[in-house]
Amino acid sequence: MKAMTRSPDAGRLMSTGIAYYEGEVYNVMRHGRGNPPVPLLIIGVAP
Repeated sequence: MKAMTRSPDAGRLMSTGIAYYEGEVYNVMRHGRGNPPVPLLIIGVAP
């Protein structure tokens, strides 16, 4: 999962960029269902 990773300075970094957002939306749609198997909220925020 790409959600959160640790940075070298002990902080947390979130995966960013349109490629990550589109990839996650594609992964949900790829299941071929109208609803994902778990409750899911994907938010895309424009810069």
